[in-house]
Amino acid sequence: VSRVESSVLHGLLLFAAATLLLSAFMTYVICSRHYNLHHISFFRICAIGYLFNSISLITLNVGKSFAALGWMPQVIVNSHASVRIIHFLLFFVRTGELHTTVFTALNRASAILMPTRYLQ
Repeated sequence: VSRVESSVLHGLLLFAAATLLLSAFMTYVICSRHYNLHHISFFRICAIGYLFNSISLITLNVGKSFAALGWMPQVIVNSHASVRIIHFLLFFVRTGELHTTVFTALNRASAILMPTRYLQ
């Protein structure tokens, strides 16, 4: 791995770590009983989306970035089973992210087209 590729991969790993921390914090806030957001459908969809994004970041970094930087044992890198597992996880996560996006759009569209009126 060249110097440029190595620095780009290290930058991506730092970005992924920051994103994972933010995602974990947001999931904690949504699921916390203190804030009472877990009953609202939009926030449930967001929490599921954060879970899919976390799995995606972990899979991409462990499966691709760590292997490119030489941080994984050669047995795992050369194994066909690990490649298949990584590709399955990436396909599964991308499908989940797509569904999360569609459900978020439907949630917002239904909120606009059929607003709920609350009595004061």
